[in-house]
Amino acid sequence: MKKHTTILLSELSGLEFSKDELDEITKKLEDMETYVSDICNIKSGNEIYDFDMANIDELREDIVKDSLSQEDVLKNAAKSKNGYIQFARRK
Repeated sequence: MKKHTTILLSELSGLEFSKDELDEITKKLEDMETYVSDICNIKSGNEIYDFDMANIDELREDIVKDSLSQEDVLKNAAKSKNGYIQFARRK
């Protein structure tokens, strides 16, 4: 993973890092990327499974459950307007 990708991810997530922290996080992300890539490339000799969602024949039954009221949801919101949760806009 390139350092500029780590910077972009940190900006998107609203996190700030020092130069040293950024270098460390970039290295850790590179390690994770390599690890996942290695796992994906393992040849087990078994059939390779294709998880194409369009070919699923059996789906679970939908179970309807009571949900929270709008009032209950908005109780824990820091800010709300017109019945909706308000979030700070990112740059």
